[in-house]
Amino acid sequence: MKIFLLYIILWVLSLESVLANDTVVIGDTMYQNQAFTAKDKYIFDTDWEGLRVWRWSKAQDYCKKLKLDDYDGWRVANKRELERIMTSSPSKGGLYIKSVFSKKMPSLGGKYDDVWMWTREGREGGIGAFVNLKKRKTGWADKKYKGYVICTRSIGKDFKSNTTIKKLKKPLLFEYKKNIWRSDMTQKGTKPLGNYSLLYFYCQNGLSPSIPHASRLVKHKKTTYFFAYRGNDKKDLNLYRTNGRARGAKKIGSIGDNVAFSLVWVGDRLYFLSSAYLPQQADPPEEKLWMLDTRADRLRYIGETIKNNSNDILYPFAQSKRKLFFQRWSAGKGDIAGVWFVDQKEGFKKVKGFKKVPDHLESIKVAGESCRLSPLKTLPWGCGSESIQGSFKIEKRSISYKKRQILKLSNIKDLHVHNVELVFNGEEYAILASANHLWGITSRGEMKRLR
Repeated sequence: MKIFLLYIILWVLSLESVLANDTVVIGDTMYQNQAFTAKDKYIFDTDWEGLRVWRWSKAQDYCKKLKLDDYDGWRVANKRELERIMTSSPSKGGLYIKSVFSKKMPSLGGKYDDVWMWTREGREGGIGAFVNLKKRKTGWADKKYKGYVICTRSIGKDFKSNTTIKKLKKPLLFEYKKNIWRSDMTQKGTKPLGNYSLLYFYCQNGLSPSIPHASRLVKHKKTTYFFAYRGNDKKDLNLYRTNGRARGAKKIGSIGDNVAFSLVWVGDRLYFLSSAYLPQQADPPEEKLWMLDTRADRLRYIGETIKNNSNDILYPFAQSKRKLFFQRWSAGKGDIAGVWFVDQKEGFKKVKGFKKVPDHLESIKVAGESCRLSPLKTLPWGCGSESIQGSFKIEKRSISYKKRQILKLSNIKDLHVHNVELVFNGEEYAILASANHLWGITSRGEMKRLR
C-alpha cells in the first residue's frame, strides 16, 4: 500500500511538471527547461529508463518526439549548447548551471550522486559524449549507460522571415545592451559597431536640476556622435563619430576621467560640459566647457565654468547663429552683472557689463557685430521627455503605428511579449528587443527577426 501511494505521489509530481512546461531562449537556441521530478531521480538512481533518463540512442528518439509549448523540431543538446548554460561557480543546488535552470535540475544525492547529461555527439565503438553539471566537465561514455536529457531546438527554423522587408541602403543606429548597434534590416547587417560602453547623458538648463536621460546618440546632419568608454576601460571617456558603416566608429578625442552632460548645438558646433561628478551629485569642484567643431572634426577644451573652491558660476543662457553666451552667477550675491561669449581661441570673453542683466536681452554687439539672441531651448534630446520618440508605440500586447494597431505580438512565435522594448523608433521602421533577440518592424506591420 505504501509503495502504491509513493508511485501515486511520484505520478502527480510528474504530471505537475508536464503542466508547467517551460522553455528558455539563449542566442539562437531554445532549451527545454521542464523541472526534473522525483521520479526522474528515482529512475536515474535505479538505472532504469523513462521520462528524462535514457540510453544515448533512446535519448535521441525522446527529443525527436518531444512537443513542448506547441514547438517541435527538438533534438538532444550538443556539448557546446550545454557548456553555454554552465557557470564558473556552482549554484545553491551544487550544480554549475545558470540560475534560470538551477531550480529545475535534479537534486544531488542518491545511488548515483551525479547529474550528467547526454549530448547528441557520438563516435564509433558505441561511445557518446556527455556533460557533467556537478563536476563541470565533459567526457565520453558507453552509449548503453543511462543519462539525463535536455532537448534544444534552433528558433530560426520556425520563424519565417518576412521577405517583404527589404534591405536598407542606409543602416539604422540604435542603443542595445550598453553598446551602439547598426541594422540594415538583414540578419547579417544587424550587429554592434564595436566594443564600447555607452555613457548616460544628463541635461540641464541653466541652474535647473539636472535630469537623467537615456539617449546617448547625438545626431547632426548625416553623422551620429556618441560618448563611450572603449572596452573595459572606464577612465578615459572618448567622443566618437560614425555614419553607420560596418567598420565601426572613429575616435575624435578624449575628455579624460570625466562625465559629459548638457549638450547644445550652435550651428555646426557642439558644446557640452564635463565634470568629475554627475551634476546631480554634490557641487562639482570643477566644471569644464568643451566644443566639437564638426567641420574640422576636432574637439577643443574651452575653459572652466566652475572653478575649484569658487562660488562663481558661468552658465549658458542664450545663443545666436554662431555664438554661445553666458552669464556669471555668484552664490549669496545674486547675478554679477555681465555677459560673456565663447571664443574658440581665447576661451570666455566678456562682452558687456550691466548693473543688472535684462531678463529679455534680445541682441548684443560682439566686436561691432550685432548678434540677435535667442534663449536656450530644451536641450537636443528633450529633458524629461521620452528617450525614444517616433511613430511606433507598444500598447499592451500589440504594436501601433500612428495610433493604428498594426501587429499583435502574441501571434509571433519566440517573442516574449512580457519583456519587449523599442530600441529604435522611426517614421517607417522600428526595432524591438525581446529575450536577447532583435526584431525589425515596418509601418505596414511586417516583422522580421534580425538577431
